[in-house]
Amino acid sequence: MEKDFVAVGASDVLEDARSRSWFWCHSVILEMGLSVYEIAVYCVLARHADGSGEKRVCFPSYRRLSSILGCSRPRAVRAVGILIQKSLLKKTTRSDQRGCHSNLYELIDPFDPSGTRPGKPG
Repeated sequence: MEKDFVAVGASDVLEDARSRSWFWCHSVILEMGLSVYEIAVYCVLARHADGSGEKRVCFPSYRRLSSILGCSRPRAVRAVGILIQKSLLKKTTRSDQRGCHSNLYELIDPFDPSGTRPGKPG
């Protein structure tokens, strides 16, 4: 396992021994007044998001979200709605020829070009 070392002081060394199966999440979401469920849903969506393209998108079902988080489906739906209101998430509802529906989620950068946080006036 590869390890990263960061020099902190003359004799202090911070060692990162975590495995490399991780995802990244904007730390500013912890300072936006979100509930634990909203933060958790954001993190689950970030974990599922395809980071290979310009957009970070994913499509887990509400059942999958609630199963991972150990919460009810309505709680997951509410959390998604609040993330959309706070401009952290964009949801597109898709349907196929058979009439089956799914949601495509796009994670939005927590900062707009002016440097302000979403959901708060400039």
